[in-house]
Amino acid sequence: MKCPACGTDSIDENKLFCPSCENFLIRNNYARRAPIIARFIAYILEFVAIWFVPVLMVSIMVGGGLGATGINPVFILVMIALWFSYLIYLLLKLGKGTTPVKTLFRLRVINVKSEEIEPGETHKLRIRDTHVDFWTMFIIRELIGKIISAVPLFLGFLWALWDERRQAWHDKIAGTVVIQISKEAIEKERARKKTASGGIMIYLRENAAGILFFLLVMFVAGLVGFGQLGGGENLVETFINNLMGKGNAGIIARINGQDIRYEDFYQMVDQRYDDQSKRTGEAPEGYQLENLERQVWEEVLQAALLRQYIEKYDIKATAEEIVHEVETNPLPEVRQIEDLQTDGKFDPEKYAKYVLDGQSEQAVQILQYMENRVQGQIPFRKLDNMLRQLVRISPEELKNEYLKKNQTVKAKYIFFDPAEFQAKVVEIGDKEVAKYYKEHKQDYLQPERRRIEYVTFSTQTTAEDSAAVRKSAADLLESLRKGDDFATLATDFSEDKNTKDKGGDLGFFTRTGMPTPLTDAVFAAEPDSILGPIETHLGVHIVKVEEKKLEDGEEKVRARHILLKFKPSEKTVNDATRFARYFSDHIKDVTFEKAARAESLHVDTTNYFSDGGFIPGIGRDIKASGFIFNNYVGSTSRPYRMQNGYFVFRILDSQPEHTKQLEDVAPQIKNILSSQKRKELAAEKCKKIYSYVEQGFNLVEAADQDSLEVKETDPFNKSSFVSGGVGRDAAFIGTAFGLEAGQISKPTEGTRGWYLIEVVEKSHFDEADFDSQKDRLKMELMRQKQQQVFANWYQSLKDNAKIEDFRVNYY
Repeated sequence: MKCPACGTDSIDENKLFCPSCENFLIRNNYARRAPIIARFIAYILEFVAIWFVPVLMVSIMVGGGLGATGINPVFILVMIALWFSYLIYLLLKLGKGTTPVKTLFRLRVINVKSEEIEPGETHKLRIRDTHVDFWTMFIIRELIGKIISAVPLFLGFLWALWDERRQAWHDKIAGTVVIQISKEAIEKERARKKTASGGIMIYLRENAAGILFFLLVMFVAGLVGFGQLGGGENLVETFINNLMGKGNAGIIARINGQDIRYEDFYQMVDQRYDDQSKRTGEAPEGYQLENLERQVWEEVLQAALLRQYIEKYDIKATAEEIVHEVETNPLPEVRQIEDLQTDGKFDPEKYAKYVLDGQSEQAVQILQYMENRVQGQIPFRKLDNMLRQLVRISPEELKNEYLKKNQTVKAKYIFFDPAEFQAKVVEIGDKEVAKYYKEHKQDYLQPERRRIEYVTFSTQTTAEDSAAVRKSAADLLESLRKGDDFATLATDFSEDKNTKDKGGDLGFFTRTGMPTPLTDAVFAAEPDSILGPIETHLGVHIVKVEEKKLEDGEEKVRARHILLKFKPSEKTVNDATRFARYFSDHIKDVTFEKAARAESLHVDTTNYFSDGGFIPGIGRDIKASGFIFNNYVGSTSRPYRMQNGYFVFRILDSQPEHTKQLEDVAPQIKNILSSQKRKELAAEKCKKIYSYVEQGFNLVEAADQDSLEVKETDPFNKSSFVSGGVGRDAAFIGTAFGLEAGQISKPTEGTRGWYLIEVVEKSHFDEADFDSQKDRLKMELMRQKQQQVFANWYQSLKDNAKIEDFRVNYY
């Protein structure tokens, strides 16, 4: 066979390429074997095109989201759209034995036909006979074959450098070779297709990638427009935030799009923690610490929502308002400046002379500070005043408030107790139980429940700690006996925060005012005696008796004391903290059970419990509960602080949300139905006795018809506790106040059973007394209604806000 391109003769007739010029022998000047350099560049570009966007997205998510990178979300979105359009176009091209990148270099993958035909028959092949089908191209060559070529240090790709057919390993696996089509052949093919199918179709085929990309961009723009014009959230922003983990990049919450940073939130928590520790003398732990964080969360939430409302409605402080506030109402911290005080009290004249004239640099700084603070405070005050002005107190409301507090009723009543009909309730049938279950099935929805195993690390006071406290008390006692001043030592060492600043002075007290061991010793001693150490439940006391006196026939003593509390030492707390942290790190490398066994720790297991903060055996801990219900079964925790130490746990298993089966709740339903039937019997008896009232009997006479007891209450008002066992039953109280003296009520259903009520006495409206209390009542009622108006308004503001709470990510 002779090559039509270069004229080389005697070519094997089962070859596809000329050995001299490597021309594709099926058609003259159509193609040749693909140059290695073109294939190499195509490999690199294809790898980048396919893997760059996924790798970038993974790195962003691992790195904490877009907020941690500073990358514009729109840029990421465009890249994703382009990447998807490229993948679609890639699949279309694979069906023609090429890829978008290969098309740039005029490369095409074809079958190796030379070994599949008889010698001398090669010239009978047509171009389409050499095409590779989609599945061979996609599965065998691109997926399986290229993985095999890449695994041994990309040796399979390099194999094409010295292979006779320039085949890489994936070519050999798929039975393919790569050719490069000539520019002339491409131009001829385009002209033929244009003539055959028309210009518009060829344009659409050749520009499919661009068209797909345009459609995707328009789709994204539509989502943006829908989110903005519809008044809802921006769907693209939501997509990116969820995909990229934007909410986890140091953000603890997002309130209507405003980020609350983790550092800012816990700076406030730390400040509140320090304030409470100083105020109470004890650091908040466990539920106290949880409650403190919850209070800070509500304050942050409220401040953000109010500030956003103020900005939305452009509530501002005018220059005149700022000046007036600075001149007439200096800030508390400014009032504490020593140079502005006389005899320890704020002096308005000094303030006017040294600050308001603004002559000194310090005065200018003070004025600037106050102006900035006041400018921020006035809008909040204006908002508060706007809400207050919504409140009006009508004369009728004021009168009702007076009656609520002052009007009293005294009543007689017969109580029909359902418990008395226990023996009369017949057996509850299965059909009744099934019917009730069907009608109340939603009441038996069981939320997801989980259980954990845990170990504890105690920070309770040890015997060594107690011995150290007793030793300190003995040392103080020895110092007192040597002549040291008791008040000075009490101020320096006592742990009674209520008396230490007064030198330990307890004032005068009786035998019932102090713990028994302390009073027994003090009342037996003489004045000027120093006693101790005396141990009580409070700790160890050293006491100085100062005076004794009789007052109204009762003996009283005045004394000072130094209190040293039994509490865990710093070493005990630090040891428990280090041990808990060590164990938490250790269980990452070995099993929970093995780590506990190695450290001789007792492992406790809880029953199943629901999310909500309370953990059996531990107590209330929202942070730990949040971890338990937001992590996989088998996850192990960091140390969590409990009331007397730390605990570390592993999530054992989970019960998914489900509805309890009828057989499981049947006993409970039977009790409910029995209770209902007993109450129905009590109602029937109440109605029977009331029928006697309707016949003209008074309450006592009606009760005598069935030997029932008539009870009587003390006078009560609408908000008081009703004697005689009624309590705060709203139905009883409301019915009683709706009657006049001598009237008997209809059967009344209360919380515990049924009543017939007769009002014995009812006080009347006292006009003079009302006038004397009217102003005070109006102020109280105004304050209550203002608080309620704000609470309702704020709750509505909160309900309509978009609040994204990421705190669980930091537990």
